[in-house]
Amino acid sequence: IHLEEDTGRLLHPEGEKNVSLVDYNRAGVPLMELVTEPSIKSGEAAAALGKELQLILRYLGIASADMEKGGLRIEANVSAARDGASELGMKVEIKNLNSFKAVCEAIDYEIKRQKEILAGGDKVAQETRGWDETRRITKSQRTKEDAHDYRYFPEPDIPPLDFSDPGFIDIPALTKEIPELPSGKRERFRGEYGLKPEEADLLVQDLEAAGYFEEVISELKAEDAEASAAMAFNYLTSDLFGFMREKKLTFSD
Repeated sequence: IHLEEDTGRLLHPEGEKNVSLVDYNRAGVPLMELVTEPSIKSGEAAAALGKELQLILRYLGIASADMEKGGLRIEANVSAARDGASELGMKVEIKNLNSFKAVCEAIDYEIKRQKEILAGGDKVAQETRGWDETRRITKSQRTKEDAHDYRYFPEPDIPPLDFSDPGFIDIPALTKEIPELPSGKRERFRGEYGLKPEEADLLVQDLEAAGYFEEVISELKAEDAEASAAMAFNYLTSDLFGFMREKKLTFSD
């Protein structure tokens, strides 16, 4: 995890050749960048990881994590290996991903593009590419990006934070303060209420919906707990959810 400041963003108007606009409205806004190991094998897996991370951030109450509003951004680094090779090839970064659907499609396209280049005996260029939502392709934005090209400046007032050092932070104590996370809630909803995996997942996607469901359950005085939970789930996800969509209401309303 890195702590950074946003510097702005580049915009590439559709139909304008060789034109880039610079938007500085978010310059100086603090952001956290989380980088994974290169262990993700598909666009679908990357999108699933992004969705789960979004849920965790919301459950912790530390971010809205709305992709469409800039609260969460995903920039995918894609590297392909030649057939039979053990090491991954050149890294290409994809930007302009403003939805999980775009994340999935862009990564899968880029994997296919790089494999075709390698199969033809050519080398993949080190570059940043953007996702063209209309044409469903990645296209080159800029090349030659080594560390010194970014002109990074470390913040002298913030030292590296080592969370594996027990003298730095009490992990067990911190864990006790963390609310129930999505994975735990899914498991509990299946075990406590007998919900099917897909039913539990539907409720867990919305923290307010999950809370409302449990409030309903607490008011039901039925002998068969699983039957009453099934009835509550069916009513919420059909009648109530449908009514709320029609009236544009949320649970807080």
